[in-house]
Amino acid sequence: MRLPKLINGTTLSPMQLNSMTQKTWRRIKDILSEKKKGQSVNIRGWIYRTRSSGNIVFLTLRDVTGILQVTIKKGNLSDKEFEESKKALIESSI
Repeated sequence: MRLPKLINGTTLSPMQLNSMTQKTWRRIKDILSEKKKGQSVNIRGWIYRTRSSGNIVFLTLRDVTGILQVTIKKGNLSDKEFEESKKALIESSI
């Protein structure tokens, strides 16, 4: 049995929580098939590959629908977040 979650002082059932979160996350195949250039999107998946070169980190993410490369540039995040992205392990979920 799953317990309800408390968000912003409101108790939500797992079904309500799923419907809220599904609206904000995009599948990789949807991002690749639609014109999203220059737009912010929320994705989740697993790290498939990672590499870094100085002030830039490349993460290849996968979900059940496809693979996508994400670029993280120093200066777009705090120094701590950038350093953490360099340490991300393969198969970590994000």
